[in-house]
Amino acid sequence: MFVSYRTILVVICSVALVVALAVYGARNFSAIRPRILSRSYKAKILAQPTSENGEFKHVEWVTKQMTWECAADEYKPAFHARPDEYVRFRYVEEPHCFDVESARNLCAELRSIGKPVVAADFKVWGKGYNIVAVEGRPVMDVGGWGNNGSNDFTGVCPIDKVIDGLSGRSESGK
Repeated sequence: MFVSYRTILVVICSVALVVALAVYGARNFSAIRPRILSRSYKAKILAQPTSENGEFKHVEWVTKQMTWECAADEYKPAFHARPDEYVRFRYVEEPHCFDVESARNLCAELRSIGKPVVAADFKVWGKGYNIVAVEGRPVMDVGGWGNNGSNDFTGVCPIDKVIDGLSGRSESGK
């Protein structure tokens, strides 16, 4: 059986395209996920009027004053971030509450700033948030993991109050 080089080339290119799309989708799932949500959810979101700065109403930018410490103990070998790229932030207004963030050279950059308290910028939406900048410097994701919580505290952490305000819940409703 004779197969032309053109047929072989078409098959190889098709397979390469499928593999490339699969790799792109796996690496960028959080970016493409909104495109594959249900039509009704997309319609509800798109029906919301945008604010003056172009963000949807349900997104808010908040700056919180945070203390920080390098947190190499948060390193997990299953993730890409190095041990020196983890930082534990604590809210000045409620030091029992913390957020662990990993970002490229984050610990070293905070050391070079030399301030015990820094301004952390958060992008907050109805069910979550991200720390997007510290002292005006963008947080560069390196594939680490993060977590949040509190130590010996039963109240509502500061960022949760912002989330509750966006979703219309009150502290007593939790």
